Amino acid sequence: SHWLPGCFLAGAMLAGTLVIARLPETARLKRFALWLALLLAYLLAAFVCALASIAQRDRARAELLAKLSMLVCVLILVFASPTHWGHFLGLQTGHDRALNRILARIPPDASAGAVDEVYTHLSLDPNARAGFAGSQEYLVVDARYDSPTWRSLYQPELNARLRSAAYEVVLNDDGITLYRLRK
Repeated sequence: SHWLPGCFLAGAMLAGTLVIARLPETARLKRFALWLALLLAYLLAAFVCALASIAQRDRARAELLAKLSMLVCVLILVFASPTHWGHFLGLQTGHDRALNRILARIPPDASAGAVDEVYTHLSLDPNARAGFAGSQEYLVVDARYDSPTWRSLYQPELNARLRSAAYEVVLNDDGITLYRLRK
């Protein structure tokens, strides 16, 4: 009855996520992001079904719960967004301009490897890879980037890559280094 539209919406979101996951443009998105999207569809369905059930007994309480939930969502987006808008959206800094100069030096048909914040700039390039494993013509490293994942996964990958192949520094700009495989 009242809960059917919400369940239909969640099912449509789930189906849409599955379709989007198969597109070539999204093939390289991190798996956890796609699974999170799938999980969110189920959570939304459960929330809508619960609201519908509450609304059958007490419409005012269901409306209040929905409004409070929207308020919490807005507060999270403003103050604790998992998308880190304050970090990724803002005025371009000197470091951003340095990264743009570095990335402009990579030929369009060349393979490149980078991690996290740098890789997001390359993510739509079919020749780009997240990380340094494998065989890439170019590697982009931002010395300012540091995290437990960098230290435990990417730094060892980079060190192994630099030891096993003859890379040369093409450009170092504001702590961002572009390596090229010597031919």
